[in-house]
Amino acid sequence: MQTAVYYIVLALLWGIFSLVSFTVMLPHPITRIQKLLIFLYTFAIILIQSFTSLRFSLFSVILILSGPLLLILLFNDHRAINFPCALLNLCVTISTSYLLIAIASYFFIDTIFFTKYPRLFFLYFIIQIIFTYFASYYLYKILLFSYHKSKASSLKEKQLAEQLDQVRTMKDYTDKIESLYLDIRTFKHDYINVLSSLHGYIAEQDYRGLEDYFHKEILPTGTKIALEDSIYGRLGNIQNTEIKSIIYAKIFPAFKEGIYVTTDVREKIANYPINTVDLVRILGILLDNALEASLASEKKFLSISFSRDDESIYIQITNSSPKIDSIFFKNDIINNHSVNNNYKNIIEKV
Repeated sequence: MQTAVYYIVLALLWGIFSLVSFTVMLPHPITRIQKLLIFLYTFAIILIQSFTSLRFSLFSVILILSGPLLLILLFNDHRAINFPCALLNLCVTISTSYLLIAIASYFFIDTIFFTKYPRLFFLYFIIQIIFTYFASYYLYKILLFSYHKSKASSLKEKQLAEQLDQVRTMKDYTDKIESLYLDIRTFKHDYINVLSSLHGYIAEQDYRGLEDYFHKEILPTGTKIALEDSIYGRLGNIQNTEIKSIIYAKIFPAFKEGIYVTTDVREKIANYPINTVDLVRILGILLDNALEASLASEKKFLSISFSRDDESIYIQITNSSPKIDSIFFKNDIINNHSVNNNYKNIIEKV
C-alpha cells in the first residue's frame, strides 16, 4: 500500500513537471485543454510504468513526452517554433534520465534495488525531475537567447535596407529637382529668345508672320508649361516625401517621352495604411509598367489619381496600351499593369 502511494505521488510530480516544463520552455503559450491533456497523459504513463518493468526503458521515456509533443504538433498555432523546443525538451529528458541510470548502475543500483527500497526509488525520481528540469531550462534559455539575437540581427538588417531605399528615393527626388531647376534656366533662356523673335516681327511690322509664329510656336509651348505646372501643383496634396518623389521621378521622363500625363489629388493625404517603403516599391513597379505600356501604344497617356474616404485610400493608375495581338510579344507589357514576382512578394508581405 505504501509503495502504491509512492507511485501515485511520483506520477503526480511527473505530471506537474511535464506541465511546468512544457509551459515554461515554449516561446508561445499552449491552451488550458492542452495543459490538462499533458498532465493527464504524463500522470497515466508514469503510473503504468511504475507498476511494470518499464521503469528504465527508453520506450517509457518516449511515451512520457510523445503525447505532449503530439498535442503541440497537432493543435498549437505556433507549432513551427514550439515543436522544436518540445523536441529539445524530450531529448534532454532522455539524456539526463539515462545519465542518472548510468550513475546508479555504477553503484550496482538496479530495478530490484528500487523494488526492495521504494523510498529510495521515490528519492531517485525526485532527483531526476529536478536535474532534468534545470538541464532543460538552461539549455532552452541559451538557445532562446541565440534565437532572439539572430532575429534582432535580421530585423536590424531589414531596417537598414529600408533606410537605404529611402535614401535612394530621396536622391532620385533631389536629382529630379535639379533637373527641374535646369529646365527653368533653359526656359528663361528660351523666353529671352522668344522676346527677341517677337521684337523682330514687330520691328518689321510683319503682323501676319507674328500671328503664325504665335499660334505655331508660342501657344503650344505655353499650354504645355501650364499643363506641367498644374500636374506638379496637384501633387502638392501628397504630403509624404517618399511617395511624392517616386511619382515625380516617374512622370518627369514621361513628359520627355511625349506621354500625356494627368494627375488628380484633390485632398491632402499624409498617412497611409501600409509601410511607406513597400508602397513606394509598389508604385514604382506599377508606374514602370504603365510607362512602358504607354510608350508602346499610339495614343500615349498616363493618369494618376489619389482619393480617400473615412476608412481607405485609393490609388488609381490608368494608361494606354498596345493592341492585344502585340502584347504577347513581350511578357512584361500587359494592360492594367501586370504584376511581376517582386510586386507579388511585396503584396504578400503587406
